[in-house]
Amino acid sequence: MTTPDDTHRIPLLDKPLPADLNATEIAHEWFSQFAPLVQSGDAAGIIDLLVRDPFWRDVLAITWDFRTFRGPASIKEFLDQRLKVASLTNFNLENAKVVELPVAIAWIQGIFTFEVGGGVGLGSGVFRLIPTPDGRWKAYTVYTSLTGLKDYPERAGKFRNPLPNHGAWLEQREREVEFVDSEPYVVVVGGGHGGLIIAARLKHLDVPTLVLERQDRIGHTWRKRYESLCLHDPVCEQASHAHLVDRPTKPTKQGTTSFRTCHSRHVGRFIYQLPRYVWLLPDCALRPLNTLSVW
Repeated sequence: MTTPDDTHRIPLLDKPLPADLNATEIAHEWFSQFAPLVQSGDAAGIIDLLVRDPFWRDVLAITWDFRTFRGPASIKEFLDQRLKVASLTNFNLENAKVVELPVAIAWIQGIFTFEVGGGVGLGSGVFRLIPTPDGRWKAYTVYTSLTGLKDYPERAGKFRNPLPNHGAWLEQREREVEFVDSEPYVVVVGGGHGGLIIAARLKHLDVPTLVLERQDRIGHTWRKRYESLCLHDPVCEQASHAHLVDRPTKPTKQGTTSFRTCHSRHVGRFIYQLPRYVWLLPDCALRPLNTLSVW
């Protein structure tokens, strides 16, 4: 049951918005106050630009996590702790528009971009402004998200490697897997769905990444479960669970549910069809140690 404290309602308009309302001007005025406050770390000033019961959703940009904050106190605490660390800069308002619903609800939606970590990452955000009784437009939701790494554009389109390797692919692949010529920037512990997906995304960004898996085969955790195991969700509805980067959702020819062996093979084939760098625990035990007794 939903209690009144858990209910979030946008105030209804007592009259239609003016036909000549300039959404861009209003959004720019609000944003011109918002951006300097974020860059200076002034959480109290930012709170003054929000309604009484606001939401702030952050995806990796400020918290390095997936977090949602509700209410001035929660948002202020989050901003006080993270704004100066995240170091958001180079804000730019991309566009703004009025969104009206047929239930006396309307807002101005603005989309903006920024940089994270003093220029290390690229971010984007969305804010929604609603009119308040005192005539000011304030934000009832703010969304910030990390969209990329500035010096590591995704290796797609014009950023793909155009040079032929003239038959040296296998040797180059083996050297990359062994990290002969470089060290991994990121080590992912665990070669399950989550580990393989983050490794795949980092590979697309050309960030050297190593996955460490304790089993002797990728997907072996599924093989060790009871033999009659079937995932209860229909295959066609398992996109979020079964989907792996660069691959379609799980094959559907085995039926409407995914059984244990098929699921483990689906995960295991992923590292062979695409260039992911995975060390299995038995292999790690055979690798030479350096003078500090570490790999």
